[in-house]
Amino acid sequence: MEQQTNGSTVLSKDEVAAVLAANAAKIADLKANSPAPAGKQASKGSGKPQGKPETLEETVARLKAENEALRAAKPQTGNLSLKVSGKGAVSVYGLGKFPVTLYREQWEKLIGHTPEIQGFIKANSAALSVKDRK
Repeated sequence: MEQQTNGSTVLSKDEVAAVLAANAAKIADLKANSPAPAGKQASKGSGKPQGKPETLEETVARLKAENEALRAAKPQTGNLSLKVSGKGAVSVYGLGKFPVTLYREQWEKLIGHTPEIQGFIKANSAALSVKDRK
C-alpha cells in the first residue's frame, strides 16, 4: 500500500486481488456452513463491538460492501501515480505496463527540457506513432 499526498491509500492490483479473494473465500465458507442458532454465532474479526453477534446475512452483506469498496479503490486506467522506489528513485505508474523510474537529478534534467521535448514532438508528430488507450 502507498499513501498519496491527499491522504488516500492506493492498493496495488495484487493487493486488491488478494483481499477480494480472501473475502470471496469467507463468503463461500459462510454459505457452505449452516447458520448457527440465534445468539450462538461468534462474530470473529468483524470489527463489531462485543455484543450482538453478526448473522450470516450481515456478514455476507459486509463482505460484499468491502469487495465493492476495494473495486472502487482500484487505480483507474490512465491515472498516474507516483512512488519512491526502494533505491530512492521516482517511479511513475500508469503510462504503460511498467513504471518509468528515474532518479531525482534525471527527472529535474528531463523537466528542464520540457519545451524542447514538446517542440520535438510537435515537429515530428507525423512520424510518431500513437498508442491507443484501452
